[in-house]
This record gives sequence, C-alpha cells and structure tokens, in this order.
Amino acid sequence: LVMPCASCASGPWQEVPFPPQPIVLKGFSFMPPDEPGWHVNTRPSPDRSSLAKRNHDKDPYENYVIEAYVLNVPEYIKSNDEFLRGVKDGRAINSDPRYKILTQDINPHMKNGKYCVLSQVVAEDHGGGQIPNFGFGIHRRPGYMIFEGVTLSCRHPQNNNAGLDLTFSLRYYPGERDPLFSEKAMKVVGSVEFRNP
Repeated sequence: LVMPCASCASGPWQEVPFPPQPIVLKGFSFMPPDEPGWHVNTRPSPDRSSLAKRNHDKDPYENYVIEAYVLNVPEYIKSNDEFLRGVKDGRAINSDPRYKILTQDINPHMKNGKYCVLSQVVAEDHGGGQIPNFGFGIHRRPGYMIFEGVTLSCRHPQNNNAGLDLTFSLRYYPGERDPLFSEKAMKVVGSVEFRNP
C-alpha cells in the first residue's frame, strides 16, 4: 500500500480523527492506534477497511498498514483444527515470488474466549523495485525492503461461516525496524470485538 501524499487530501484517503473511534465492519470492530497521522480509505464497505500511516517522510513505500476483511468461511471448515489449517494454507504471501519468508509463526490464539489464529511473518520484499511510483516518489534506499505483519483470523462466534482477517504490517529497510512494532500490532489485534452479524 502506497501513501501518495503526506496529507492524503487527494483520492479516497482521509485522516483518522484523533482520538480515534472504533472502525466497525459487519460483525466485527477494532480500534485504530491512539496516535495522530493515520489515514483511512473512505471508499465505504461493510466488509473491508484499510488504514495507513507514513513511517518515513521521504519514502512513500515505508508505511504502517492495517487491513481488515470480513471473509466467507467455507462450509466444509467445521473444527478449529480445520480452521487453523485453512489459515496456514491460505496465506497469499507464501506463494508470492516477490517475498522471501524469513520467519513465520501461525498458532491458535484465544480472543475473548473464542478460538482464533494469530499469524506473524517477517519477509524480504523484493517487489519494491518493480512497483511503479505513479508520481508518488522513489525509494530512498536501493535494494529490498522488509515486510513484517501480524494477522488475527477469527470466525464469528454466532456465525462460523463469517470470518475476520485483520493485519497490522510495516514495510521498512533492513536494520530500521521500529522497536515498538510488536507492541503496536498486538494493541490493535487486542482491540478486536465481535458484534452482532
């Protein structure tokens, strides 16, 4: 996800009010980070939300991103083990040749007493040089970037065919990881609430 401008006044991006309010999707909600500078994609959808924040003023590709999707869980996935296997098999990053996975953990995670799956991945992103800049700017450093993401995947407790996939991620250059990344990611993941579907 590329942030086209510091203010994001053009296009569908709008600054998130500060202090933030919950982002509500169909059956789920989550709280954006309690810090200024976040922007939300204003294209309305009850099934998807995207937020982004610049991590570096001089490189439009270095961003924090939150992406949340309401998903249809296939009928054949009944048990928690099948859900865990489905999450493991469905991670798109594993089959994308632009990424070289460095570490990946996908494990059961209880959320408000409900079974979910927590995924954590760190990967080299070799697609940066192939991304057109669309006039947004250029990379401030040559070479690959690091993609780091934490994803919470849950089925709705009142409807096992409805699921949520929420990812908090950051792209950065090697050696420039935000030491508070995990804390920030887990705070957003921890804010997920189930709502009436």
